[in-house]
Amino acid sequence: MPAELMFQVMDMFEPYRRKRENRKITCQVSHAQDADLPDMANLIVDREGGEHQETIKGLHRYLSGELAHLFVAKVGDEVVGFGKSRKFSGKDVQYEGWYLSGVMVKPEYRGLGIGNALTEKRIMALKAITRKIYYFVNSNNRVSIELHDKFGFRLLVEPFEFPDVVFKSGHGCLYCLSTDDL
Repeated sequence: MPAELMFQVMDMFEPYRRKRENRKITCQVSHAQDADLPDMANLIVDREGGEHQETIKGLHRYLSGELAHLFVAKVGDEVVGFGKSRKFSGKDVQYEGWYLSGVMVKPEYRGLGIGNALTEKRIMALKAITRKIYYFVNSNNRVSIELHDKFGFRLLVEPFEFPDVVFKSGHGCLYCLSTDDL
């Protein structure tokens, strides 16, 4: 890959890069409630754009708990991040099962252990209902790969494709965690 293109690819993930701080803060991670959704939607709209009310509706689907989970991280009363998990199945899904399906943390709280706390909470919730947990990631997202590696996720498929997901400037990688190992 030409050096110029490599810098463009790495710049794409710059907003998600871990801060080089060693300090951690205490946050409370719990199942999200309806009252948390507007603040969570603000995080999404600020990062990805979109319409606030439609984003809230999309998040609301995760509150059912049957085929999806939604956790919120708070410092005091402030929503500082959230994490999702969801069960995927169907003819287009090569590996059916439960997936960690995204973590988002406010920029000023990145690198302080929030993503770690959200990932741990989702893994513990899924451990009670499944023996395998999957997650897929862009091959260039080293921060996410390093985070999940700490929990024991191992590369299963590379390159990996998932329905309706486009991996820009990289390719997909599928990782798996066996809950038997926890």
